[in-house]
Amino acid sequence: FYYFALYFLIFEDVKGMNAIKSSKALVSGYWWGVFGRTMFLLLVAMLASFVLSIPFMFLSEGTIMYTIYSLIQNLIWVVVIPVFMVFTYLMYKDLRGIKS
Repeated sequence: FYYFALYFLIFEDVKGMNAIKSSKALVSGYWWGVFGRTMFLLLVAMLASFVLSIPFMFLSEGTIMYTIYSLIQNLIWVVVIPVFMVFTYLMYKDLRGIKS
């Protein structure tokens, strides 16, 4: 329910408990949709991370290949986190449009 409180704080200058209450009101009636979409994106990101790291999984720490594996994992999340933020922002905007 409190998923979009940050967006209320940033874009609508709603602070503290009011941002949390606004987020709860926005998600009300759409909780399963928000939850499902969020979980789907998270599972896709985790699956992509897992698949791309399979060749490197059995390496021992301290090797150059393990370092490359760690870099790949970090680069994946550097891409995924902004995508996730844009995705949640778009959900926020869509719900604001629906609820307005």
